[in-house]
Amino acid sequence: MNSAIKTKYSTILLLFLLLFTASRAGAQQVEVATGDTLLHLYEPFSISVSIFNEEFRTLSAFPDYPLLKKGERFTESTTENSNEGVIVKHSITQYYYPQKEGYLHLPERSMQVNDSIVKIPALSLHILPPLEGQEAPEWYETSLSKEEQEALPAQDVYLLLYLNKDTVYIGEEFHLRLSLLVSKQLRAAYEFPDIGKQMLRLSKTLTPVQCWVEDFTIHQLYAQEVTFQGKKYDSYTLFAASFFPFQTGDIVIPAPYIEGNKAGKGIDTGFRLYADSARVHVKALPPHPLATRVPVGNFYLDEKLSIPNNMLSAVTGHVVEYSLAIVGYGNIASVPPPTMQVPAGLDVYENGSVQNIKRAGTSVFGTKLFRYRLVARNPGKYPLGQYIAFVYFNPSEARYDTLHPRSVLEVVGAPLPDAHKKQMKAAYEAYRPEAPWVHYLHLPARLWLHRQYVLYSLTGIAILCLLLFLLKNRHP
Repeated sequence: MNSAIKTKYSTILLLFLLLFTASRAGAQQVEVATGDTLLHLYEPFSISVSIFNEEFRTLSAFPDYPLLKKGERFTESTTENSNEGVIVKHSITQYYYPQKEGYLHLPERSMQVNDSIVKIPALSLHILPPLEGQEAPEWYETSLSKEEQEALPAQDVYLLLYLNKDTVYIGEEFHLRLSLLVSKQLRAAYEFPDIGKQMLRLSKTLTPVQCWVEDFTIHQLYAQEVTFQGKKYDSYTLFAASFFPFQTGDIVIPAPYIEGNKAGKGIDTGFRLYADSARVHVKALPPHPLATRVPVGNFYLDEKLSIPNNMLSAVTGHVVEYSLAIVGYGNIASVPPPTMQVPAGLDVYENGSVQNIKRAGTSVFGTKLFRYRLVARNPGKYPLGQYIAFVYFNPSEARYDTLHPRSVLEVVGAPLPDAHKKQMKAAYEAYRPEAPWVHYLHLPARLWLHRQYVLYSLTGIAILCLLLFLLKNRHP
């Protein structure tokens, strides 16, 4: 093979390697995480699947393991906003409860997440005896009292609509769940055709338009064994979501239904199974100057003041990192930043935010974290609680509350005149604590954050170069 031919094929090979590398690097990013492998009986073991910068479109069922019983599942969304862009992470976590003490070996399993197949590694669990006073978990929270259950007719199949509240304040959460219960003894006798389409119809039926919705993301059906009216059933959650109403008045949830077939005497008998309708009354908040703007829920503050070089006091003109997290139950997505009225000698610069929303059981909870950079031009003490406030309405206590941070910024050094403010702002913008490698290479942060688009562009250029090369070197 002469040198010209070698060069030609070497170039083609190099281009294909570039295409392969770019396509692999630009693919979706999926992570799998597992919980502690040393746990007590009745404590859950967890498997989490996370995906970045896109939604879950397809998610296969979490694997089944011998001697591990599937328990609750929760979803989580984290959104990080910074000057360098936005990163969104969605996660779904499945809990498993061990059924006996000792060692359990979990073989390797796989799951489909959108267009990817991800591996769950083989693991060995060591299950210790239960802690003192620890009891078996509740597998299912029925929406009916004992008296109501006794009043229901004995059936092989039920469709139950659970509503945890019938009266709420505007902006207060209420949770709705629709479950299908099928007798374990007669499970094979029932079929529910086009269940995916039926679940989509139910989602539209059960979602009121005058509410903010936090969907608990039911991607596939899975059975949980429950005891209902003294009989064992397989329980399937068809829909689950929390709602935060925007306006007062009554919200009417129409009676949902599911269509199925029951085999008997050689023929299939179609039927339509209904649940009861429901109604939620939404009332106004008590009078307050901020009644139309405050979030509704139960919150507390978590803060961190980071002075450079672990010093006890900051120095005038130097940047101090400060983060303030609003943590609790409620509509985390609607939580506004706290109000600020800072003194003239203290400059405050916003430095992005992180929003984390968890959905589990019948509640939405999480954190809204706000990042700031503080630069003091005058020495002294700055009690941040005097300048920063967060007002909210607590529906469980039916009252407004105001939270203040407790941190005190102590600053030493010579006072800086106002004329230095522009130079201080320039220094703040250039300030990069614990800079990642992209900053050391002087690469724009957005180039790294949106690298998949850059790689797609490189892929297109490589294909074009390959076509031009082949056309130029083709035989006449």
